[in-house]
Amino acid sequence: MTGNSRRPPGPELLSFDLYNTLVVENLSTAEDARVEHLLRCLAAGRIRGDAGQVRTIVAEAHRRYQVAWAAGDFYPPATAAADVARDLCAAHRIGDQALRCSLAEAFLACGGDVELELVSGAIPLLAAVRAAGIHTCVVCDVGLTPSERIRSFLARRGLAELIGSVSFSDETAVYKPAPEAFLRAWRQHPEAVGARIWHVGDMRRSDVVGAARLGAVTVRFRGVYDDTDPAHREADIVIDELDALRRLAHSP
Repeated sequence: MTGNSRRPPGPELLSFDLYNTLVVENLSTAEDARVEHLLRCLAAGRIRGDAGQVRTIVAEAHRRYQVAWAAGDFYPPATAAADVARDLCAAHRIGDQALRCSLAEAFLACGGDVELELVSGAIPLLAAVRAAGIHTCVVCDVGLTPSERIRSFLARRGLAELIGSVSFSDETAVYKPAPEAFLRAWRQHPEAVGARIWHVGDMRRSDVVGAARLGAVTVRFRGVYDDTDPAHREADIVIDELDALRRLAHSP
């Protein structure tokens, strides 16, 4: 663990990013699932889809999301799905609006078929801090997967009962580092303010900068992705393993 030599008081609220902090999404597997769902939907409409063409259109939706996210422009899963359906209909000269709607629904539905992976130590850490009376929450930019699908995963894997509140970008209509992205979850724990809130995430620009602006202690977890972008400030604490945070359960 690295960071400031003087350790701040332990938190009353431990706030987490989701992707690359508590869970990992295999982007290649997710893209494969979306392509397969869309090809099946086209086949149901008696349209012979080209897998390469479908993949190109799906990849373009992901590129649009990345550009929008970096600029702070809202591009939710529903918009991505509508864009994919529009582009597929244009490529295949489809005028059937019902099929266009089905394609958008297929794009959104495939999130339920892709199982995210838990980061090592995620559940033991959450269980330990909750047992110590520390509140927990998640602040997540959802990408192309609707929050309802993410909620289902959290419930299936036992995380939902360990997370006190959540803030998903497709519900707040903003991405980190915007204050509302954090405050949606933090406001449900009014007893925790300022430096008694710790936010843990992997990204400097979104997690570290956003949480620091609100007065929280920032923790950058680099166990999955190491964000070394010098354009943005470093966190107060940097850790390589989630287990390094378990001692917070016994902080004064």
